[in-house]
Amino acid sequence: MKSALEAVAELVRRESGMTFDGNRVEGLRAAIARVQPGADPIAFLRRLRSPAGGRAALDALVDEVTVNETYFYRERAQIDAIPWHELLASAHARGDAKVRVWSAACSTGEEVYTLAMAASETFAPVAPPVEVVGTDLSVTVLGRAWEGRYRARAVREIEPHVRDRWLARVDGGWEVLEPLRRLVRFERHNLTRDPVPPLGESRFDLIVLRNVLIYFDAPTSAEIVGRLRRALHPGGALVLGSADVLCETTRRLAEVTAPTPSDPIALRERRPVRPRRAASAAPALATPDPIVEVLDADAAFADGLTRLEAGEAGEAITSLRRALYLDPAFAVAAFMLGRAHDELDDRVAAARAYRQALRALDSTPGGHHAQLQQIDGADVAAACRARLLAIGDALS
Repeated sequence: MKSALEAVAELVRRESGMTFDGNRVEGLRAAIARVQPGADPIAFLRRLRSPAGGRAALDALVDEVTVNETYFYRERAQIDAIPWHELLASAHARGDAKVRVWSAACSTGEEVYTLAMAASETFAPVAPPVEVVGTDLSVTVLGRAWEGRYRARAVREIEPHVRDRWLARVDGGWEVLEPLRRLVRFERHNLTRDPVPPLGESRFDLIVLRNVLIYFDAPTSAEIVGRLRRALHPGGALVLGSADVLCETTRRLAEVTAPTPSDPIALRERRPVRPRRAASAAPALATPDPIVEVLDADAAFADGLTRLEAGEAGEAITSLRRALYLDPAFAVAAFMLGRAHDELDDRVAAARAYRQALRALDSTPGGHHAQLQQIDGADVAAACRARLLAIGDALS
């Protein structure tokens, strides 16, 4: 018989696709307390099942267990690589006048406006032949997206001259100007339950889904990616976020990156680089477990990824610990160590690794992951927080 907490987790899964299996279901307890202070899972389950406030309570809980952390020009390399002219040529070839863009799970709208801004800058001085649809499960964040007002932190990555062209100062923050607003619209959409493309929408030239798959289990992630690919026009591009790619390394989910000018519509799969082995004359490194003999932290990290990809979580842990011994600031290695412990359902060890990754990012902005050029430190941090929330670790 299911506990009340497990029943709440099942309702969240049915609504959003997010899973809280095993020990991770405990992550809901703190979220319930934030939504309804003083309520235990039994009382909250009654509220969820009541005709009066059940819908609002479920929406609030889903909002609470997702990390709506975003800003303008997040993962800028991906945005800058979008081949707007090539996408427009494909649209014209099939008789369409505009490039159709879908930002799925867009949260508070920064990504939607970023895409509109990037297209506007590309096609200037003429109005961009682009329409951007932003969707999200949460009506709360969609309301903020429609409002289009943001704090200074959200616009920090925009060059001042570009920012001043599309945003205006308002009450200590920034507001999106009308020329940009005309290019976008927002709708409620549930990626796991609603049709793809959304009802009333035709196929898209570009679909962006970044740092969302971290909330789903492997089958759900694979299903979502498949549905999104089918929602693209031939020649279209699907862009996933680096945090999703990190989380799905052990699931063999194909990495879909932003297209490059030389490869404008490719959906590419990155496989781990095989590790560099130390020369036989190299002295053994003094670590708690000297089984894996490697030359440096990068090689140990690559070995850990390879083993994790092969389903060898225990061996991956050895290599990733070695990488962190050699370089304690290697934030991505700490994150992947957490994923390896997740694979073994070791909640305590996983939380410890995720917290180490966050500390590394705080002490050394960006951490040690320069060799993974597509990865933004903020996305690693967001993925860590999402995993900590899912496994029930309280964030101070």
